[in-house]
Amino acid sequence: MSAIFSYLLPHGLVGKCNMELAVGRISSTLFKLGFDESIRLNDLFSTPFKTSALKWLRHLSSYELCCIHRKFMLWLLEFSVHVTRAAFYVTPENRTKLLRFYRKDIWKRIESHSFRLLSEKRDLKKVKGVMKSTVGVRIRFLPKNSGTRSLIVPTRKSFLRQYSTIALKIASAVIDLICAKQRKYSKELPFTGAAVWNGISGFPKRFRRFIQMNGSARIYAVKTDVQECFNCINHNLLRTVLRKFILLTKHFRLNANVIGMSSLIFARQYGFRCRIDDHNCNLSELCVTGEMVMWFLETYVINKEFEYRDSVYRAFRGIPQGNHASTRLCDLYLGAADCERYSEMMKRRDTLLIRYVDDYLLLTIDMKVARKFLEIMHLGADDNYDIIADSTKTVINFHCECSELLISGKMVGSCSAVPWCGYTIYPGLRRYCIDWAKIHSGKAIACRIVHKMSSRQKRIAVLRFLKASLLEKYRVVHRFHSDKWKISALKKFAAIGTKLYARPFARKIRLSTKGRWNRVFWQKLRAWLRQGFAYSYNTNIYVYTHLN
Repeated sequence: MSAIFSYLLPHGLVGKCNMELAVGRISSTLFKLGFDESIRLNDLFSTPFKTSALKWLRHLSSYELCCIHRKFMLWLLEFSVHVTRAAFYVTPENRTKLLRFYRKDIWKRIESHSFRLLSEKRDLKKVKGVMKSTVGVRIRFLPKNSGTRSLIVPTRKSFLRQYSTIALKIASAVIDLICAKQRKYSKELPFTGAAVWNGISGFPKRFRRFIQMNGSARIYAVKTDVQECFNCINHNLLRTVLRKFILLTKHFRLNANVIGMSSLIFARQYGFRCRIDDHNCNLSELCVTGEMVMWFLETYVINKEFEYRDSVYRAFRGIPQGNHASTRLCDLYLGAADCERYSEMMKRRDTLLIRYVDDYLLLTIDMKVARKFLEIMHLGADDNYDIIADSTKTVINFHCECSELLISGKMVGSCSAVPWCGYTIYPGLRRYCIDWAKIHSGKAIACRIVHKMSSRQKRIAVLRFLKASLLEKYRVVHRFHSDKWKISALKKFAAIGTKLYARPFARKIRLSTKGRWNRVFWQKLRAWLRQGFAYSYNTNIYVYTHLN
């Protein structure tokens, strides 16, 4: 209802200041009604609209204004209610600014067709003798471009849902721990292959290093995407890859900072730990074995059963999307293929091969390398990974003689842009920029504001956030008499405020830890918290009177 209201209400007719009133209050009032409960229009539109901003209402009297508003809103309300009843699924199209409505019978036919295609891709087979109550998940289809995307979602809140969620969280933490140690201590190629480490934000640093090392030579770019990445994973190959680096007898220690304190308490309570008592004496740590992690992945990802229309199915190919471990397993599977197919490319200084989940980007100064990569991705290699690129999503900036490699791809000029995962790369200009059009509009605006803020403004923003969040808590502690307990409590208060409030907010607004005054800021922050938000170590840099 909220989406329909926002889409149907024109700003010129209702006014920008009335949008929140019409969308938020009316829709929330309607859905608070019980079954067979009625409401009068006077109660629904009890708050008067602001008519001063509407040009077409300035020449009417107040009574006529009220009548026009109520009749218009009543018509809009009835229309949106009928649309909501008729539509089974509403999906916003952010790029085209459209709302797509699907009728119930049409959506069932779309689901049936999508499930038929999915059963062929993932080799689905019906499982008999399994109760639906023991499965706990079902398959759901989401509209995506001209097709659909399948997700595994829980059916209801239950103990099994919480158990499987924490199990996959532990398995993901173990995989991250193993990959981080291997990258730090081993000189071999990483387990994840060409995958970007520490998220998509690690791309600019590697791009700048590649530009510095290769001077002014021409850069050939290839951007491509793996076709049906999650559905093409071979289970036997995936198990082989996992057994290479997850030793069944090895013990892994995880603390509360990695998996969270609530997950750690639940895991210790329900036996998510090894059987050696000495390994679990520390209550803030959890020790698990490789055998346990493999069992989690086999049970809740690889061999996971799901429900669809009163039947239970199991997939013998591919992995489901929608859980903690799917992206990690996809990274490991594609990483193993990268190490076999492109090991020489990843070792070359004149080539940058980078991947984010299933999106590849190749930058090189050697055209032969670019053509070889393009050929392997589109025609495949002599292995069993079954990784083939989607030609409709391939973009190159050079001439390709083999037309069969680019049936539906795109060739751009040497100085044109190559889009990749929210970045727009200009190989000819040796630059990149962030593609804000592919980011949510609200996040894009927030990111623009953060980039324009200076370090001093970000530090002041952290201080304001701390004062707004912790002032009442400080007053409670400050009421006690001065003694050792109060001093200890204030120290803990400052430590908790810095760890749980200041650090996360600083990461959110991208306050760097480098720089002279940033380092001084973090050194003096706890003292400022202990002294009641009135501490100023340098009045020339910070004017804390503005915070009041």
